[in-house]
Amino acid sequence: MVRFRKIIGALLVLISLPAAGWIFAQQTLDERIRVEVEAVNVLVTVIDKKTGQFIRDLNRTHFEIYENGKLQEITNFSKQTDLPLTIALCIDTSSSVKLKLKFEKEAAIDFLFTIMRPKDKALLAEFDTGVTLLHDFTSNPNDLVNEIKILRAGGGTSLYDAIYLISEQKMLHESGRRTMVILSDGADLTSTHTFIDAMKMVHRSEITIYALSTTRFGADIDHEGDNALKQLAEATGGRVFFPYSTSQ
Repeated sequence: MVRFRKIIGALLVLISLPAAGWIFAQQTLDERIRVEVEAVNVLVTVIDKKTGQFIRDLNRTHFEIYENGKLQEITNFSKQTDLPLTIALCIDTSSSVKLKLKFEKEAAIDFLFTIMRPKDKALLAEFDTGVTLLHDFTSNPNDLVNEIKILRAGGGTSLYDAIYLISEQKMLHESGRRTMVILSDGADLTSTHTFIDAMKMVHRSEITIYALSTTRFGADIDHEGDNALKQLAEATGGRVFFPYSTSQ
């Protein structure tokens, strides 16, 4: 299983950058769309290549951030390790992931038991044609695991609706390190909200997105879906992973 602990846990450094505007563009769009944001949160994990250990004794002076070759001002710097995590776990249960649902379930359960600490809390949502909150915030991973085990696949894919609605209705006013973990093939087919709508709300809610793509778990490879997940994650300071099985 992808080791989410190395991505979300240990040393997470929050760096806020002043930004006049950031560009988000999907390959399916002919034009670029500019989204105005006041700051961009960048989450950083620093690991010693020789030992594989996390480097913890870092401060603002150890970092430089560039945009288009221009040095940016770091307006805020803080170590986020000890802050509680506020997690939205969003699982794609559309028809397109029917053959991959077992993989999604195993990955989601592994993630919860690996990451969650007593002071963290997480909610569980599924999305197909619609978006359903299966369990509200809880600090007990078993509450969510029970719901994950009975998930069924069917219907369309409303990824952007899920991101927008969960961000707006559940995450916007929460405290802690707000993180959204998405398990999906990224192929949105039925959302009423657009990619840009979702991205604006994520930035407004100050959420970092980590995505686990299912497109390489099986024969089909949806490059458009991969690109969407990649842009969503990277634009929020997160990452997207493309594992072939839960053992990676």
